[in-house]
Amino acid sequence: MKLDFRKVIPIGFGHLSVAALNAVYNLLMPLFLQAGRPGFSVGRAAQAPGFGLSAGWAGAIMSLDNVASLIILPLVGFWSDRVQSRVGRRYPFILSSTPVRVVCFALLPVVVSNIDPRANGRVAANREVFGAFLAVLLLYLLAQKIMASPFQAILPDNVPPAQLSRANGVVRFLDGIGTLVGALVLAALFDVHISLPFWGAAVLFAVSMVTLYRRVPDPTLASASVVEPAPGFAAQLRAAAPAHARGMLARLIAAGFFLNLAVEVLGAFVSSYATTTLGLDVEGASRLYGTTVGAFILATIPAGLLGTRWGQKSAVVAGLAAFVGATALIFGRQRLDLITVCFVAAGISYALARVNLLPLVIATTGTSGAAGLITGLYFVALQLAAIVGPPLNGVVVEASGGNYGVMFILMAVSAALALPLMLWNTP
Repeated sequence: MKLDFRKVIPIGFGHLSVAALNAVYNLLMPLFLQAGRPGFSVGRAAQAPGFGLSAGWAGAIMSLDNVASLIILPLVGFWSDRVQSRVGRRYPFILSSTPVRVVCFALLPVVVSNIDPRANGRVAANREVFGAFLAVLLLYLLAQKIMASPFQAILPDNVPPAQLSRANGVVRFLDGIGTLVGALVLAALFDVHISLPFWGAAVLFAVSMVTLYRRVPDPTLASASVVEPAPGFAAQLRAAAPAHARGMLARLIAAGFFLNLAVEVLGAFVSSYATTTLGLDVEGASRLYGTTVGAFILATIPAGLLGTRWGQKSAVVAGLAAFVGATALIFGRQRLDLITVCFVAAGISYALARVNLLPLVIATTGTSGAAGLITGLYFVALQLAAIVGPPLNGVVVEASGGNYGVMFILMAVSAALALPLMLWNTP
């Protein structure tokens, strides 16, 4: 069976736009929150309007979306499995959230630009602006989370299980391109005008969602003539995974948690490791991390092909084993060339595991109609790893006397914990 690229490419374009949106958000929101604080100076950000918050408060606000995910994703995913409408199951959530998300994202820099320049970096003197900023931000995050699970379910809704690894490889590739577009192209427009990155990302996102709706109709519209009453949350969860597969599903989701925890540790502390342990400057640290990101992007499509050929379980296990070896080998090393090779290997092996894990999770479900609930639970595990990983590594680093190299031991151990979960009664 051939992969239907007429559907996969628009889905991937949607993921590209979401990744670009997230890259702009993650790079520039901390600047708005902290700019104006004495001692906070990162190029153009030194003159940018901001609220002067501490790094701790900025981090707390930035983590709001991860915390909200724990509740909203599975509930909305479940709801989207049982909704019936003229546009299908997923699109009521996507189409209603997209305008809110676009408008709020475009408004964020507009609100910040109203900060009084004479009181830049002082929340107390800009209470009304800060209140409006938080209101727009919370509305944006709510719209983001409402559409997350239905949007992720579009791919398994439209691609047969046998082709899901290949399709996910293409989607992950475009997702990586979107991250680069957001970080290297759109975010660079910040120096021209602080609003341009947000407006550009918002327009790209709006166009991609319209394209998705026009090119990828909900398959239930063509097949469902009689709609039976959908079960409640608990009943839907039981129906989604047959009794013999529930433990398997839990182990696969747990494996996703441990793998993502390792990657979240790397993303949060790679610059600290590169500057303190290897003696690199910030640009050098970015290049080192870029080798992992670049390797991941280039490996996503081959990873999907290998998952189809080897089987998804074998591909995930091979990726996890290689990731453990690559990260463990970095600990205690000082040779930059060897470390760079290990970073590349880590990116490739992460792609092999990540691309094939979600299709394996979907394959355990007893009904294709539960994709929203299952993807919601899976991405809750990933978000939980994003919450737990960075502070856990901070504790480990402090316990080691400030040795950032121990992060690679934590990463290797975390990925190693996923291996027995994958090998235990997984098809």
